[in-house]
Amino acid sequence: MQWYKRRQSRIVSVIVKFAARDAASNIERAQYSVDGANGSWLLQPVESASAGRRYEFTAEGLTGGALSAEHTIAVRVYDRFENLGSAKPPSIVPAAKP
Repeated sequence: MQWYKRRQSRIVSVIVKFAARDAASNIERAQYSVDGANGSWLLQPVESASAGRRYEFTAEGLTGGALSAEHTIAVRVYDRFENLGSAKPPSIVPAAKP
């Protein structure tokens, strides 16, 4: 999973890109959530292949500020049999430059 920061004052947007593959069946859907928010958001693939898909989304409004801030961006991916794979890479918004 890759993520890129776009900084705007103390509010940061994070662009997340990832690929999902399953050797046994097709990927059916993917979801993400930010900081354990209630609910999750369904993602549409930006590219599909027979057994894998590529996804990209922007997590908006993450705060940075004078100190670094850690946010959790969780991603869940399901295959056609509802088998679940997940990832929660640490996403640290760096401190604002003085």
